[in-house]
Amino acid sequence: MPPSGRGPGRGGRGRGRGPQPRRGRGAPAGGGQQPDERVWEDLQRFAALALEADALEAFGLPPDEAADLLLEAPAGADPVDALAPRIASLERARAAADLLARTRDDPALGPAERRAAAAALRLAQDCIDDGALPDHPLWEVLLGVSLHRALATGAVFERLLSSGLDLDWAASAIARAAADPAAREALAAAGGRVPDDPAAAAERLGDLVQEEELLPALGTDAILHLLRARHEVLLGEGEALLAEGLTPARREALAARLDAAARADLTPEVVAEVRDATLALLRAAAPADRDAYAALFLTAAAPVPPHENQLLRGLQGEALRHPFLTGDEEDLAVAVWADPLDRAALEAYERHLRARTPARAERVRRYSDALGG
Repeated sequence: MPPSGRGPGRGGRGRGRGPQPRRGRGAPAGGGQQPDERVWEDLQRFAALALEADALEAFGLPPDEAADLLLEAPAGADPVDALAPRIASLERARAAADLLARTRDDPALGPAERRAAAAALRLAQDCIDDGALPDHPLWEVLLGVSLHRALATGAVFERLLSSGLDLDWAASAIARAAADPAAREALAAAGGRVPDDPAAAAERLGDLVQEEELLPALGTDAILHLLRARHEVLLGEGEALLAEGLTPARREALAARLDAAARADLTPEVVAEVRDATLALLRAAAPADRDAYAALFLTAAAPVPPHENQLLRGLQGEALRHPFLTGDEEDLAVAVWADPLDRAALEAYERHLRARTPARAERVRRYSDALGG
């Protein structure tokens, strides 16, 4: 089944069916014997289950760690072969076994799913008995799940989209925006002040952006082109990428596609909303945080093309993983995440937004029109 994804609210997770254990890499139990057909089927089912079941969310590596590993793997190398020696440890094998022991009897799982979890538990226990050797097939299953989750959640795409906030760039952006009378006036009206030292303001901003929940949040309607790029990669290239790794050509092409999608999404209307949201945060901020939010506003207001603004691109990357959705729109947005080419899902999402926030609905309409056909 092809992978799919969803982004249910801020803190939501992309989900999807992922890579399956590959025959011939090793046996899940007992001295190098090849597993029988039923064991392979159970492990294949488990690999999919681990990407779908909330109870198994902690199986494997955190998406950020898995994304970093994938991007650091030797170009063109099989990621499992290249990365297994870096993650194999008794501590990880025991953690996996403990989680699986708690999960195998979960009443939320059906009989086939519990059998799959039990097969994975036997695999983890066998790995412990073997001393957690790097060539044990547990690491293939664990890495397969982890790397696919890093793709499905957008963690890999976030890394390729934005490398983080450069404080020198931020200081320069703050200084440029502070020279704009309109930006100064808006800042003063919200209770902020222009910083005396742009470099010091950038430092405060750097501390603020480490706390993602304190930043303005973009909704699904603001990243539709990025969602489409993510969807197409998962459908058409995800398996090959995880099996063959990121060759220089593949990485360059993927980064270019994400860049084009980010530019299409980051319209002047989205930028204006980020600035307005930042001013609202500034008005509500505690006095100790006001300078940081003032720096945030000035950085967002910097007179540069929006797609070149590091802060805005960082917000796009964050929204690709954790979009902000109100409770009443979550189910509609989940359908769009599952397939951002689904016109019926887009139309339902647009109708819902139009009754509440017409400007957001208009973004959905323009995106739908751009699909053509």
